Amino acid sequence: MKKPRNTPEGWKYLFPKFDLKMKLSLLLLFTTILQLQAGMGYAQKTKITLNMSKVSVLDVINEIESVSEFKFFYSKGELDLKRKVDIQVKEERIQSILKALFSKTKINYKVLDKQVVLKVDKTLGDLLKPSTQGNVKSQVEQFQVSGTITDSDGMPLPGASIVEKGTSNGTQTDFDGNFYITLKDQNANLVVSYLGFSTKEVSIAGQSQLNIILEESAAGLDEVVVVGYGTQKRANVTGAVSQIGQEVFEDRATADIATSLQGALPNLNINIYDGSPNATPDFNIRGFESLNGGSPLILVDGIPYETLNDFSPADIASVTVLKDAASAAIYGARGAFGVILVTTKNGRLDTPTKIKFSHNTTFSDMIITPDPLNSVESANAANLARTNNGQSALYNDEHIQYMQDYIDDPINNPSYYLLPNGNYQTAGNADIYKEAYADFAVRNTTNLSLSGGGSKSTYYGSLSYVDDEGQWRVNPDEKKRYNTLFKYTFDVNDWLTAGFRAGYNKTSYDEPHAYGIGTYWHALDRSKPWQLVETPEGFPQGAGLPMNHTLAYQRFGGRTITETQETNLSADFAIKPFKGMVINANYSHQNLAAQLENNRQQIEFVTDNTPETVNYLTSANDYIQRRSRITTQDVVDIYATYDFDINQKHNFKILAGYNQTSSEFLEIEAIGFGLIKDDILSVENITGEDFVGDSNTFKAIRGGFGRFNYNFDEKYFLEVNARYDGSDVFPKDNRFGFFPSASVGWVVSKESFFNSIPLVSNLKFRASYGSLGNQDVPADDFRPLLTTRNGTLNYLIDGVEPLNILPASIVSNTLTWETATTTNFGVDLGMFKNKFNMSLDIYKRVTSDMIVAGEALPAPLGTSAPRTNGATLETNGFELEFGWRQKLRNGLTYGIKGYLSDSKSEITDYDLNPSGRLPNLNNNNFLYEGQILGEIWGYETVGIFQSQEEIDAAPDHSTLNANAGDDPGILIIGI
Repeated sequence: MKKPRNTPEGWKYLFPKFDLKMKLSLLLLFTTILQLQAGMGYAQKTKITLNMSKVSVLDVINEIESVSEFKFFYSKGELDLKRKVDIQVKEERIQSILKALFSKTKINYKVLDKQVVLKVDKTLGDLLKPSTQGNVKSQVEQFQVSGTITDSDGMPLPGASIVEKGTSNGTQTDFDGNFYITLKDQNANLVVSYLGFSTKEVSIAGQSQLNIILEESAAGLDEVVVVGYGTQKRANVTGAVSQIGQEVFEDRATADIATSLQGALPNLNINIYDGSPNATPDFNIRGFESLNGGSPLILVDGIPYETLNDFSPADIASVTVLKDAASAAIYGARGAFGVILVTTKNGRLDTPTKIKFSHNTTFSDMIITPDPLNSVESANAANLARTNNGQSALYNDEHIQYMQDYIDDPINNPSYYLLPNGNYQTAGNADIYKEAYADFAVRNTTNLSLSGGGSKSTYYGSLSYVDDEGQWRVNPDEKKRYNTLFKYTFDVNDWLTAGFRAGYNKTSYDEPHAYGIGTYWHALDRSKPWQLVETPEGFPQGAGLPMNHTLAYQRFGGRTITETQETNLSADFAIKPFKGMVINANYSHQNLAAQLENNRQQIEFVTDNTPETVNYLTSANDYIQRRSRITTQDVVDIYATYDFDINQKHNFKILAGYNQTSSEFLEIEAIGFGLIKDDILSVENITGEDFVGDSNTFKAIRGGFGRFNYNFDEKYFLEVNARYDGSDVFPKDNRFGFFPSASVGWVVSKESFFNSIPLVSNLKFRASYGSLGNQDVPADDFRPLLTTRNGTLNYLIDGVEPLNILPASIVSNTLTWETATTTNFGVDLGMFKNKFNMSLDIYKRVTSDMIVAGEALPAPLGTSAPRTNGATLETNGFELEFGWRQKLRNGLTYGIKGYLSDSKSEITDYDLNPSGRLPNLNNNNFLYEGQILGEIWGYETVGIFQSQEEIDAAPDHSTLNANAGDDPGILIIGI
């Protein structure tokens, strides 16, 4: 049954058509607007409702924080947080609520965007009063320090945190950036931090008055970056690493992670090849990988996944991309072409429960569609092409005239006409793209999350639902996705922390059956505008019957329904036996169940030229296919990290660990031909043949890994990584490989001689080198497998039809790892107090020992040559990331970011084509040494043969055209 979409005519006026220049201008305008982030206005536009009786002030503060984005800053020792209050307000601003809470107290308050600073107005008498009932002498012996904290422009920073290092003793600055703190040691160090600024450690050294200036951290040097099996400060990273936070996903109205990541990270190339809601994105890092393919390793909370399609962007806290061998070597064979680390959100200690709900409805339209020819233009073009090729025209003048009449007056002229013999011809004029695609597609996304934590535990839970319609006008495809995630951590004691993670993702996709025509949009491009999808009013057989048209398959045919359900359970433990040492153990189990129901349904349709006959489109080739796939995966990670320093100058971090990943795949499939009834989709409901098959595979990898980090005074850096991996896709004797890497860094801006360059606030040089094995190759290349063919032979042996089994092919006993070796040079630059920042990386990746077909063996052998390690690929490229971020005096923050990257891949070694023969019409996959992947070759004409003598003297053109050289008048191709 056809299901027309709701596409009201009025939407055309809400979404007007623009030319390309206007579209680009609007895109740049919207991009600029979206980059502007107002630092003021939240307090004015946010209204809060409270209905609380006989509760403490602290309860009210916690409630405000849980229902809004306000954060309170105060010193616990100064405020009476246990005071009981009653407060009932409805849709009031924060200023009114604070006034009701503190109007008759000594507590002063100030609202700065989303920050609320509370401070007690102290009189002289208050300062002389002891804060506890102890003796006053102990108070006098303590050391008192006061001061002011400002930014580099002298603007005070209210709410800045000041903590005595190594203790829980701390305070915050007041409205004017002033602070007062009592210390136990006059030689203590203060750790000063403020959101958006670099954390600073200040030595007291007996001083009682301090003026502290914090530098903006626009370049994110203090940002914690997720790396393999740990984290590092961005300032300490020496490899090629890029990271984004949750704000990227919160600011983009997309339903999937891949779309959110497009353009968000340099040289992370994401291709989505069609507009289907279920399109599988292709992830690539730094260009072409290998002749055998390859892709980045994707880890979500440390668990390997093939795709990010089935996750909710609302759950993502950060995404890190490890791009060079130095940063990815810790993952060994799986990270040869980069690693994508996805970290989901967690709860926070000592944080009240926060519930977040969001819903968005998105309307999408096709940006560009071809401008099709009308019926007459298309018919004339087809006739001209045939005439130029020496053939007769397909469409006569009468047919073309009927098309023209319908174009001129479609109301009074029919879209078909009858021939004298009783047959008919269609003569319509359809804009096939308007006929096929709706004015817009609708996507609804709903997210609900709950997070928080107590003094020893944290929790995070979420639910997500997406309903995404495709672009078809009638019977659209539709994708539905359900996501749940729950995470819980608990400090069992001072040295043991336990964590648990449970996730469930379900995706269903309902689409038209393909009917062997490939992609529908491609088939539409080949359709003719005068053809009809359905019989019109007045047609001899009646109106609304399907005709032989691409859209008839889509509107009247069967459906293909896929459903996947993924469950993941994991547990992890962190043991801290002594200072600096952490031992982590993690186990995860994943179960992925995929179901397919594929129905190729018979369609009754009216064929051209036979108005009195109804024919079957697919005859007896209708079928029902059911397939069930189950994949299980178990991952074990055990690793220990020891972090220590010597004299606070020499900083060390040592990591060692073990990883094992195993997976099993099971598939069962059944197909039945000749359905008795189209509405009973069962393999039992057939009259034809049926086929049943299954498949079962197992894959495992095991390895040990280590990392050594050293830096001197966070100025000179050294990092060494290594992994020893074994994979069962290779023969037993060549199964293990050792893959090392190293990187160094030098922060030039911390040198004393660099102080004379005030414009440059950060300058770091990086270099890395390393190799990784690639196990993403065919798993059975080294196994001599027998091959069976369907059915039996067509003759008898001893009165029995024997099974058809082919002998095993020859295999190589020396087949081993492909190896990707990467050299990377990088520079990080921050200028104008880190308002401007830039990173440039130049790299070369050599993929050697690529597995290719072996040299051809003599034909009498009766089998193909074994595959062998026989080719080398070199990729050279660069990536540039730059940005400007600034906070103005009025509180407005704005930022601009840009990326530029490019790469080129060349085959530098290939022994099977020593002559360097180019691809031709008969073999367009031919490889040769020096080939640039993606290159396009074409032939140039140098004239026309004038005589048979010229043809006889010319080079052989037969590989270009089977008829080349037969007659004078043929083009001469330049060789």
